[in-house]
Amino acid sequence: MGPKPPDVGGEVLRRDVGLGEEPYRDLLMATADYLWQVDADGVLRELVARDSLPLQYEPGELIGRPVLDLTPEGARAALGRRLSSQLAARAAVDRLDILVLRKDGVETTLEVSARPIFDAGGVFRGYLGAAREVGDIRASRRELEYRDRLRVAVARAASELVGAASVQVGAPRALGILGEAMKLDRLLVFENRAEQPGPVALLFNWSASEVPAKDAPLGEPLQDDGGEWTQAMRAGRAYVAQAGEVDGLIGQLLDFAGAKTILFAPISVAGDWWGTLTADDCKSAREWTAAEKEVLTMFAEIVGASILRERHQLERARAEQALNLSSHHDTLTGLVSRKLFSERLDRAIGAVASGGPRFAVLYVDLDHFKDVNDTLGHPVGDVLLQAVAERLRSVTREGDVVARFGGDEFAVLQFGVARPEDAAGMAREIIEVLKEPFRIAEHNLHMGASIGIALQEAGAARAETMLSHAELALYRAKAEGRRTYRFFTAAMDTEARRRVVLADELRRGLAGGEFFLVYQPQVDMRQGRIIGVEALVRWRHPTRGVVSPAEFIPAAESNGLIVQLGEWVLRAAAYQTRAWMDRGLAPPSVSVNVSPIQFRHPEQLEDFIGALVRETGLPRGVLQLELTESALMEASMAQADVLDRLHRQGLKISLDDFGTGYSSLDYLHRYRVDEIKIAQEFVQRMVDNRGDGAIVRAAISLAQALELRVLAEGVERADQAKMLADWGCHEVQGFYFARPLPADEVEKLLAQRTVKPASAPVA
Repeated sequence: MGPKPPDVGGEVLRRDVGLGEEPYRDLLMATADYLWQVDADGVLRELVARDSLPLQYEPGELIGRPVLDLTPEGARAALGRRLSSQLAARAAVDRLDILVLRKDGVETTLEVSARPIFDAGGVFRGYLGAAREVGDIRASRRELEYRDRLRVAVARAASELVGAASVQVGAPRALGILGEAMKLDRLLVFENRAEQPGPVALLFNWSASEVPAKDAPLGEPLQDDGGEWTQAMRAGRAYVAQAGEVDGLIGQLLDFAGAKTILFAPISVAGDWWGTLTADDCKSAREWTAAEKEVLTMFAEIVGASILRERHQLERARAEQALNLSSHHDTLTGLVSRKLFSERLDRAIGAVASGGPRFAVLYVDLDHFKDVNDTLGHPVGDVLLQAVAERLRSVTREGDVVARFGGDEFAVLQFGVARPEDAAGMAREIIEVLKEPFRIAEHNLHMGASIGIALQEAGAARAETMLSHAELALYRAKAEGRRTYRFFTAAMDTEARRRVVLADELRRGLAGGEFFLVYQPQVDMRQGRIIGVEALVRWRHPTRGVVSPAEFIPAAESNGLIVQLGEWVLRAAAYQTRAWMDRGLAPPSVSVNVSPIQFRHPEQLEDFIGALVRETGLPRGVLQLELTESALMEASMAQADVLDRLHRQGLKISLDDFGTGYSSLDYLHRYRVDEIKIAQEFVQRMVDNRGDGAIVRAAISLAQALELRVLAEGVERADQAKMLADWGCHEVQGFYFARPLPADEVEKLLAQRTVKPASAPVA
């Protein structure tokens, strides 16, 4: 708040010293910008100012003027009532903010303190006081607070839009969040329909309560005249139009909106200018700030990405509806019925004898689905079943058959199963995709699935026999902990024994030093500079060689050994970093993955990391924890508190596999996240898949708007690296620059400080 203006006396001050005398001058220079005296009528009689031109006036121009003459006309009546009350009560004034006009017409704020003065006979003569200019200080503070509000608002609006059942549902609510935060009069989305010349279509709109809504199209054809505004839209830039300064279509839009000024932000879909986000101010010729332009341009990009995603979904839905015209389909989900599934399974069994493809039946049951129906009602349960069906479609391949048998039971007929691992891979995909939360009717629903698998090699002669085998395997999966799968084969018991053996071997491996770390560099492509490394655990089995983490990590998570293994990884990575530091070669940061199972014990994790940092003496900001998006979305209050404390101790938090938990983005401003890592599945498909490219680009833009670091995983080709750089993401990780390497090989790269791209793209 700065120093308090001088106390110029008690409640009653007898006036016997001139303001220009030395004691007051000294006091003024120490604590205030002005000392002043007004008479009993509120007329300025004396003034001493730090500046030779107070409020840009000559001192003589102010003496003899009523204080109210110096205030803006709009604020004069309210201030007059306040001052009349003060004068009548002879009350002291303590730190009162008064809006005044400088001589050049610019408004500024004075913070005023004063005490009443009386003559020797006790007659009230006016006020003696001090003031200081605080307008610039408070304006800067308000600007910073406003920018913070905008960042939170755009994150909330993006979460609302992306998490809604459709753009039509989410867009109006998202526009409202952003419009209220920016105190706009109206926020509209127009579609150009440039591919089919015709009226400009108003698709979505939000209006402040006191502003007339606009819910009709403009009704005029869009003419791309190559003018300044269309050039800005096609270049991806914001454009501002003021009433009376433009004509043509923009002038018509201003008249249509009844606006004094409009800010236009382009909406692009699949690289083409699709439409426009317009922000209206109907009351004044608003001066749009850089932060407002940035936020609206960013939100327009998110709208475009959402429209593209929905367009792909609709195209896929239409294709599937064309196949579901018969009565052999489930009416709720559109999936194949049990009857048709059994018919196709019988045909597949008969075709194997004549060289047809081998296959597997996966019987899928949702865990605890009954709780949803019981607590939220059957309508919500029905929407959930439809969403489950869509996710099952998303992980199956063309030619596979997906069915709903009734209730919460589904089945998949998977073709091309050459070995049991093919069916197991499909089962894992289903479990993972159904583990992600479902956003339905304002609820985040967390589901799981258990799966029973029957392979064609089991020798079943009929469809119902295979289904019975798959169902028995499903019961076994549910009995052994849910969210898992089991085979009905002769190998099922062997597999169970193998898992027990694997658990014992994991314990022995931890005790016998069979685990080791490799490190994959993270690179800033602009200079080829190494900005960090990610520590990755490997297992050198004494008889099987190096075992894939995809095999032993799930096993460690299922039997609880992941906590002990995770602590070993943290300790090994921290001591290796300390060794590099002692040789002057330490990378700026070292990332370590934290399992969601490990994160379920937040206090234990916090205590371990605190002791480890003290042991190794690692400086703040070096150690970085990577948590999956799903782990953060499901975080409890205790887990959130631990993250906050770790962040304050200097650890960085990275959000791994960003984009795979797309149903909510609230956690981006609820938790202390420093960096997001875009999931490699999006990065690796973005060049050839516009939908994935739109998601990657939107994630980059969102991270930049929230001032978070963004790193892309899985960069394997030069065209991927170039596309990311063009979109403003320069920090990457992947085979294109370096594979995971042993510590001694990483040390050589750290000594060079840079790394060059691979000579040829990785296939």
